[in-house]
Amino acid sequence: MSTASGTDQGSGATVLRALRWTCLAGVPLLLCVWAVRAPNRIHYDNALNLQYGQLLIDGKVPYVDFVDTNPPLIMYVNAIPAYVARRLGLNPITVFSLCVVAVVTWSMVVMHAQLKRGLPSHQGLGPLSLVSLWGGFNLLMWIAGPFGQREHLFVLLYVPFLLLRWRRWSGAAVRPVPAILVAVAAAVGVCLKPYFALPALAVEAWALLVARRPAALAQPEIAAFVATGVVYLVHFLLLPAAARAQLVGRWLPLLWRGYAVYGLPWTDTLNKTAIACMLVGIIGLVAVRLFRRSSVGTLIGMVATFTVGAVAGYLIQRKGWPYHQIPSIAGAALCVGVLALAIDGTASVRAASTWPLKVLRAAVVAVPVTFLVVIIATTWRLGQFDSEHGLRTFGPLMEAYTREGEPVLFLSTSVQPAYPAILQAHRQPGSRYLWLFPIPMLVGGTSPGADAPAEERRFLSELTEDIARRRPPLIFVGDTAFCQGCPRGFNLARYLEAAGPLQLIRRNYQEMGAVGGFTPFVLRERVTRGEAR
Repeated sequence: MSTASGTDQGSGATVLRALRWTCLAGVPLLLCVWAVRAPNRIHYDNALNLQYGQLLIDGKVPYVDFVDTNPPLIMYVNAIPAYVARRLGLNPITVFSLCVVAVVTWSMVVMHAQLKRGLPSHQGLGPLSLVSLWGGFNLLMWIAGPFGQREHLFVLLYVPFLLLRWRRWSGAAVRPVPAILVAVAAAVGVCLKPYFALPALAVEAWALLVARRPAALAQPEIAAFVATGVVYLVHFLLLPAAARAQLVGRWLPLLWRGYAVYGLPWTDTLNKTAIACMLVGIIGLVAVRLFRRSSVGTLIGMVATFTVGAVAGYLIQRKGWPYHQIPSIAGAALCVGVLALAIDGTASVRAASTWPLKVLRAAVVAVPVTFLVVIIATTWRLGQFDSEHGLRTFGPLMEAYTREGEPVLFLSTSVQPAYPAILQAHRQPGSRYLWLFPIPMLVGGTSPGADAPAEERRFLSELTEDIARRRPPLIFVGDTAFCQGCPRGFNLARYLEAAGPLQLIRRNYQEMGAVGGFTPFVLRERVTRGEAR
C-alpha cells in the first residue's frame, strides 16, 4: 500500500515539475517568438523612450539636447536595448521587446521561488497557479499593446519583492543576498515614476499595522530598497550642470504649474476598470479576517493593499490613460488568484468529495484567469492594437523625401503619430522637442506676441532655431481641430503661423497634400533636385 502511495506521489511530483517548466519556459518562449515575428510592434511611449535611449548613447544631454516630461531613469533603462541593438546591428524594437521578455522571465522565476517557499505544503499547485496567472497577464500585455510600459516594468520588478516581504512579515527566514538583489530591482521599478511609491509604501504600512513587528522593517532588503532610491536622488546632483539647471530651474516648475492641462475630470477617470479593481482590493482586505491564522491571509492583505494603492495612484494622476491602470489590474488579478487559493486551502474544500466542491476547486484557476481576461478586455480592445498605423500613413513620404538617419519633425502636442513611426522608419527627431508638450502648458488660450510670457517666447525661439539649424527634410504640421491638452478652439497650425515657426517653414519648404490630419512640408531643395525616390 505504501509502495502504491509512494508511486502516486512520485508521479504527481513529476507532473508538477513538467507543468512548472512548461509555464516558466513556455510563456517567455512564446513572447520571444512574437517579438521576433513583429519587429515593428511597440507602444508609442516605449518608442519615444527608446529614441531617448538612442540619443543618450549618442552623447546627447537630457533636458538640453532633448526634452521630455519624465524623470530620466526610463531613458537610462532604454539606453540598454538601444546600445545592444547598435553594437549587434539589430532592430532596436526587437531588442527592446526581448529585454522586456527577459524581465518577464526573471519576474516569473522569482515569484515561483517565493511562493514555493511561502505557501503551505498542501497548496502544491498554488505557486504554479499564481505564476501561470502572471504568465497569462504578460501574454495579454503583449496582445493589448502596452508591453514594456513603465507601469508594466514596475509590476514585473516590484511584485517579486512584495512576495519576499510577505515571507518576511510572516516570520520566514529569507536569505540576505537574493533579498537584496530583488529589493534593488523593485526600487528601480518604483523609481520609474513617483506615483509607484504609493502602493509600495501602502503595503509596508498595512503589514506593520497588522503584524506590529517593526523589526521586519530593519532588514537587508529594506536597506537595499531605500539605498537604491537615495542613490537615484543623489544622482541628480551629478547630472551635467546644463541638464540640472534646465530640469530644476525650467522644466520641473513648468510641469508643476501646467501638466494638469493633460488631465481629465474625476468622472471620466473613475471608469469601470478602476471601480472593479478597487472593489477587488476592498473585498481582499475584508477577507483577511477569514484567513488571519494563515500566512496566506497576510498575502491577501498585502496584495489587496497594493491594489487599492495602485488604483489611488491612477486616480491621482487624473489622465485616464488605460496603461496607467496596469498596476491596478495586476494587483486585482493576483488578489483574486490568492483568494481562490486561500479558499482551496481550507480543510473542508481539500477534503471535498462531492461534485460541487470539486467544481469549486477547479475554479481556483478558472476564476482568476476569467477575471484577468475580462478586466483587460474591458480596458483595451484585445487584438486591435496596431503599432504600424503611423508608419503606413506617413512612411511613404519619409521614404520618398528622407534617408535613414535623417531628421523628421512632427509638430504636434501628442506623442502619436510621430512615435513609433519615426523610430520604425529609422529616422531621427528634427528638434529637441520630440513632441510639443510645452504648448498646452504655456498658451493659456492666447496668441503669442510681445506680451507672451518669457518662457513661451523662449520655447518658440528654440523650436525655430532647431528647424533652421537641423533643416529636417520633412516636417508634418498638425492641422486638425484636435490638439491634445490645448484650450477649446485652439488651432495648432494657426498658432505656429502667428508664432513664427510656420513662417520659416513656408519660406524654405514646399507644402504637400494633407495626410493623416497633418500638412507635410518638404525642403524645397529636395523637391527641386528630384530626390523623391
